[in-house]
Amino acid sequence: MLPDNGCWEWNGPYDKDGYGAIKRLGKTYRAHRISYEIHKGKIPVGLMVLHSCDNPMCVNPAHLSIGTAKDNSDDMISKGRKAVIRGADALRGHRNAQAKLTALEVLRIRRGASEGRAQSHLAREFGVSEATIHSIITRKSWRHI
Repeated sequence: MLPDNGCWEWNGPYDKDGYGAIKRLGKTYRAHRISYEIHKGKIPVGLMVLHSCDNPMCVNPAHLSIGTAKDNSDDMISKGRKAVIRGADALRGHRNAQAKLTALEVLRIRRGASEGRAQSHLAREFGVSEATIHSIITRKSWRHI
């Protein structure tokens, strides 16, 4: 049995993110947003409904409040649900586990582009998408190199 945390667990369908879902007239709404509107009023444009309990299936209005995306992100960080790594400790470039290129390859891509090589050719040569090549060349990614 779950501990009594005061949550009112939604027992209907849920969406891909684990939030309770209500479908009406062909549109899907998140159950906690509907609960907020029923119990507390309209949700101002541009704001979101936040869970103090961190339970996406909870529809208890006492656990729901209004806030910005930044409020939600700050709450997530303060509760340790997301690590924030900035500055010299950030996992940039090849230290990032998802990196497909090394710093040397990035430099070779930039040199190739400056010499007039087509992005499509560079993408094939390095085994990445043209969008990745473009991001490297325009310094949207690998800015630190």
